[in-house]
Amino acid sequence: MNARTMSRALAALTLIILTPILGPTTAGAEDTHSSGTSSSPAATSSSPVSATGLLPIFGVGVDMEGLPSNASPDDAVSSVQKLWDKYLKAAGFNVIQFPIEVKELGDAGAGRLAKLCLWAKANDVRLAPLLVGAPQGEALPAEYPDRVGAFAAKTIELLGKAGAPAYSQIMLYQLERPLNHPASHGPMEPAKAAEILHATVEKLHAAEQTALAGTSLQATPVLVSASFDYELIRFGAIVNVPLTDESYQQAYESLRNYLSDVLGAATIDVVSLEWFPGSVSTSAVDRFPDLVAKLQSDFPGKLLLIGTGYSTASGTEKDQSQYYTQTFNNLSDLRANQGVESSFAGILWRTAMDHSKGEPEPPSSKTLSEVPTWNWSDRAAEVTRMWNTPGADSKEMRWWIGHVESHFGILGGSKDISKPGTPKRAHELLSHVQTSPAAGPATTGAGAVATGVAAEPV
Repeated sequence: MNARTMSRALAALTLIILTPILGPTTAGAEDTHSSGTSSSPAATSSSPVSATGLLPIFGVGVDMEGLPSNASPDDAVSSVQKLWDKYLKAAGFNVIQFPIEVKELGDAGAGRLAKLCLWAKANDVRLAPLLVGAPQGEALPAEYPDRVGAFAAKTIELLGKAGAPAYSQIMLYQLERPLNHPASHGPMEPAKAAEILHATVEKLHAAEQTALAGTSLQATPVLVSASFDYELIRFGAIVNVPLTDESYQQAYESLRNYLSDVLGAATIDVVSLEWFPGSVSTSAVDRFPDLVAKLQSDFPGKLLLIGTGYSTASGTEKDQSQYYTQTFNNLSDLRANQGVESSFAGILWRTAMDHSKGEPEPPSSKTLSEVPTWNWSDRAAEVTRMWNTPGADSKEMRWWIGHVESHFGILGGSKDISKPGTPKRAHELLSHVQTSPAAGPATTGAGAVATGVAAEPV
């Protein structure tokens, strides 16, 4: 998609989301919608990766579970500041994503987000909160849409009139985990997911409109995510099983049908495709450009993000570093070839740190040694049944998923997010992009940055 084929609506939406990343603007969203242009020049981003224009959104997840249960909002900000200063800023990130429970209107929820908005404004960082309605594996409560609206209104209230401008540091709200994946909140028909998301967007924007009355701030863009891993695995394409064209096409058709229902019912601005090839589903990192192109063709008018990463439970740190290199190169090349108005906006890497708690123990002392002998095609069917059929548990696959999920970090795990474990080679790789002369603001294509990345020993 280029400037001639991109709709005015998408161009305006791109400016609303990306202009604050690249620099402050004095133009309100209403002006942007009406003219399709911004009235103020964009300043340089704090992230060289985004400043090149290759990947305007270059984000990473931060798991707040590393905070003490009694942590105050100021404690949370202090911990995030230390993690940011020592590790995340050096790796070139400009967005942080974190889960937050919408039922928490006090210090652990809305109070924390309000303080993080002020912190983000002071540090030139954008926020992408994941609004969680229930623990993973539990059904979403019927009150989820109302709770999202109340949560946003409370956050704005806590910021107060003086702090209200910092609310715009929220680049977008992600509504829940991928609802096409039964592991999120149980099996859910696309029509039901669409109904929930439609109601949630309506409640969110109504609450924001009321709470932001009298300011120049506009409603926050909304993101929904979809899991491509689930769609691949249900057609047999789990990790360690070669990907066939048939499985790939079947998985994409299922994904497209889900997104068609959701995007046809709810006013969604951004779609994030979560895919972890080589860690969860079959290794096919080279398919990212094709997948993005398919989504662009099928869903014009939507900004697209890729949520990805590589777990060192599935390979070595060298494998993780190589995955980051190839994924960065492929996706930045894609955007460079499409031009700066491409609807593909960037990457949200899974998480900054390995999980220090919650990783399940192997079912037996022999499990780890037996994994290399598993029949992975059978395991794909087994885990699909576990996800979809009540009572159809699998101790081995439940352990395996938890094991993989616990090691997506580019930093080692720790009980304190301000003091992560040892940086992995992937962090060193991303820091190299940050400091490489090839990543300077004058760069206009992916080639020079890719050369700097590839030059890092892996």
